[in-house]
Amino acid sequence: MTQRDERLGQSEAPLARAILRQVEIKRGGAAAFHFPGHKGRALSREMQAIFADSLRCDLTEIPGLDDLHSPSGPISKAQTLAALAFGATHSFFLVGGASAGVLASLGALPRGQKIAICRNAHRSAVSALRVSGGTPVWVPPCREPDMFVSLPCGLDALGRTGAEIAFLVSPTYEGLLADMKSPCSVTLIVDEAHGSHFYFSREMPGGALCYDVSAVIHGTHKTLGSLTGSGLLHLKGGAIDYQRTKQMLSTIQTSSPSYLMMASLDLARKEMATRGEYYIGTALEEARQARERLNRSGINVFYPACVYDELKLVVPSSQFRMSGQTLEKRLRKHGVWIEYAGLLHVVAVFSVGDEPGCHEKLTDALERIATSEIPHSADAFAAATRAGQLLDLCALPKQVMPPREAWQSSSRSVPINESVGHIAAESLFIYPPGTALIVEGEEIPVELPEIIKELKRAGVRFHGTEDPYVGTIRVVTS
Repeated sequence: MTQRDERLGQSEAPLARAILRQVEIKRGGAAAFHFPGHKGRALSREMQAIFADSLRCDLTEIPGLDDLHSPSGPISKAQTLAALAFGATHSFFLVGGASAGVLASLGALPRGQKIAICRNAHRSAVSALRVSGGTPVWVPPCREPDMFVSLPCGLDALGRTGAEIAFLVSPTYEGLLADMKSPCSVTLIVDEAHGSHFYFSREMPGGALCYDVSAVIHGTHKTLGSLTGSGLLHLKGGAIDYQRTKQMLSTIQTSSPSYLMMASLDLARKEMATRGEYYIGTALEEARQARERLNRSGINVFYPACVYDELKLVVPSSQFRMSGQTLEKRLRKHGVWIEYAGLLHVVAVFSVGDEPGCHEKLTDALERIATSEIPHSADAFAAATRAGQLLDLCALPKQVMPPREAWQSSSRSVPINESVGHIAAESLFIYPPGTALIVEGEEIPVELPEIIKELKRAGVRFHGTEDPYVGTIRVVTS
C-alpha cells in the first residue's frame, strides 16, 4: 500500500464499520421501527437459505439466470407473476428503488409535456423532469396545521391544471391516501412507494392499481421485506408506452443488476401472495396495540380524517414541547429508532418483519419521555413551529423556465441571503421526506432565506444543493 493510499484511508472500510456498529446497537436491544420492512428477519425458508450465505448467491448474467434488460427466462417469469399479483399489465423489477421507477415512468413521456405534480412529490420526480424536459404544473398540498403534515392531493385539483399527465403521491410519508375513487381526466402516474403491501390483506386500503391509473411505482423494500434498493414499476393499460419505459429503465439502471435484490423481489412477492394476510395481520395487531396503549396513557396519536395506512404510527411532537427531530433523538436514547422525524411529528413504521410484542419498546419509550423532567430544547421547538408557519404562508415559487433548461444553463453560486429574485439553477429538498423547497427554474422567493434559517435551527437535513449547509445556492446566469 502506498503512502498516498494510506492518507486517503484506503486501509479503512467506513461503511462496513458503520453497518457493523449498527448491528451491535440492535443486538444490544434497540427496537427498529423504520425501513427496510424485513428488519433483519427472513420471512421464509427460501429467504433464509439464500441470504444466510449471500455471497454464494451474488451472481451475474450466466446461462440460466436471464438478463434484466432483455428477459426471456426466470426474470421474465418472475415479472409476469408480479404483474398478476398486483393487477398490472406489465411489471418491471427495479434495482434503483422507487426512484428508478419514477425516473423511468416520467422520463418515458414525450418531451415537453406539462405534468401536474403535487408539491409533496419526492425529489426523484424533479430528477425525472431534468431527464424528460417536462414542464411541471405544481399543485400546493393542503396541510395539517399543527404538525406540518401534507395531505394527499385531490384528483380533481390535478385535473384542473390543464396538464395531460398527473403525478400523485399516495400514500404520503405519513401514510395518508388520496381518494382514488374520484374521477380523473388525465393520465395518472402514482408514486405508491410506501403502499406495496396494500394488495395482500383485506384489512388494508385498496392499492392504486385497483383504480383508473396508468403507472404505479412501489418501493417494495419499504413494506414488503425485499432488500433495500429494490422496487417495482407497474404499467396498466397502454397510456404509458411499454417500449419507451423499458428503454428508460435500461438507460438509468445498472447493466449489472443485483441478483440478490431481484431474488428478494421474487420471494417477497411469493410470500405476500401466499401468506400476506398473516404477516400484515401481525403487524396491524402491533400497531393497534401501540395506539391503544398510547391513548390510555394520554399520549396523542394522529388520526387523519382521510383513509390512512394503520402501519404508520404518527405521533405529534408538540405535545412534548419538542420538535420532531428532538423527539427522534430522545427515542434513540431509549433504544428506539424510528423512520422519520418531521418538523412537529415523528413516524414509526410497523411492517411484515415485526414480531409479537415489538410495540412495547416504542410505547415504553414514549411514556417515559412524556413523564420525563429532562429539559426540552425550546429553541428547536420554536424554530420548527416558526418554519412551519412560514412554509404555510409562502406561496409556490414562480416557475420561470423548465427544470431541464435551468439545470443546463450557466450558473454561479451566491449567498442564500442575496439569492432572492434570482432563478434557481439547483433544487433544495427537505430530506426526508425529499420534498422541494425550491426547484430549478423557479424564482427564489423572499421568504426562502428565513425558512432555511429556521429549518436549520430545527435540525432539519437538506439535499440537492452544491453547498450541503445551504449558505449558498446556485442561480442561473444566462
